[in-house]
Amino acid sequence: MASRQGLSSTSETPNKLLLVLQLQEYDGAVGDTTILANRSAYVDFALPYSETGIVFVVPVKDEREKGKWVFLKPLTKELWLLTAAAFLYIGMMVWIFEYQADDTRFREQDMTNKISNVFYFSFSTLFFAHRKPSESFFTRALVVVWCFVLLILTQSYTATLTSMLTVQELRPTVRHMDDLRKSGVNIGYQSGSFTFERLKQMGFDESRLKTYDSPQEMRELFLNKSSNGGIGAAFDEVPYVKLFMAKYCKEYSIIEPSFKADGFGFAFPLGSPLVSDISRQILNITEGEGMKAMENKWFVGEKHCLDSTTSDSPIQLDHHSFQALFLIVFVFSVLLLLLMLACKKHRERQGDKIESGAQDGVNEEDNVGDGDEAEHIVDVDTALLRRKKLTSRTMPLRRVAPLLRLKSA
Repeated sequence: MASRQGLSSTSETPNKLLLVLQLQEYDGAVGDTTILANRSAYVDFALPYSETGIVFVVPVKDEREKGKWVFLKPLTKELWLLTAAAFLYIGMMVWIFEYQADDTRFREQDMTNKISNVFYFSFSTLFFAHRKPSESFFTRALVVVWCFVLLILTQSYTATLTSMLTVQELRPTVRHMDDLRKSGVNIGYQSGSFTFERLKQMGFDESRLKTYDSPQEMRELFLNKSSNGGIGAAFDEVPYVKLFMAKYCKEYSIIEPSFKADGFGFAFPLGSPLVSDISRQILNITEGEGMKAMENKWFVGEKHCLDSTTSDSPIQLDHHSFQALFLIVFVFSVLLLLLMLACKKHRERQGDKIESGAQDGVNEEDNVGDGDEAEHIVDVDTALLRRKKLTSRTMPLRRVAPLLRLKSA
């Protein structure tokens, strides 16, 4: 069997190794030979035994949120505007409910005090500092639901802000290949790898490409940085990247996009009968526990590393997460408003009935009073007539009495 040992470590090394197979000087080549379309024209490959793909690796840096406006970062701009609009809406609903509650103290205030008291009450619910209970049942019911929504919103805000200020947030220095191309940093690739040709095809300047032969050398180039002759990114196949990240995953990250590759495979001369036998054995290993055991042995550091792939943007609370809560408040407030209007209409109807009944009673009393007055007048007239008759009868006797006294004298 052939290997790379004894061959020069240049970009032509894999091709030279496969050329030896083409001349049928060896029965097969065992190593990290990448399966490529142009190579399959003159050698046969067994099934790949490694993961496929080519990726970029870049350093990460701690980007914990700092600055005087950091307290605004937990919520998106849309959620801040939605929350402010909700406070104004709750203030208007409190105004309506309190005004309809027939609270004389509220109505006697001037307009400035009304506005300030209503919106102070609305915003004070953010800290659960509203002082006295409302006069309206509808206001109290609305505030209960609104405080529940505020509790969830404030707790989520506090948790996110705490995370931004205390938890280490590692983000890649470059987040996409396009940014990497524009940045002008040096890029590393492994000696003898076909990735050199891929980098040139993607438009990277050949003068910016640096080679390395091992994960340790790749690490040293990263430490030197691009300005000192080092590298700012590395372009390599997934198996090599996994070996590197097993040791340094907390300092480096994989960025998008990933490129398709067919992985590593054993090479054989064209028509070799070993291809099918080796392929079957590879399938037995990859489908069983053997491959997993080898990965656990060689990539043991992965168990103790966090996921090094980071998001392009910081975690923020957006309005989509709280749409249902604000919708509940809106629907509940509309139902309370409709219930208040229905109760008001019912009270008005009851008041009209009571007023009409009282008016009928007054009219009946007026009629009864007029009849008594007529009877009283009739009685008075009869008494006057009797007195006149008595007077007409007694007056002659009064005039005759003096005459009778004179005669007797």
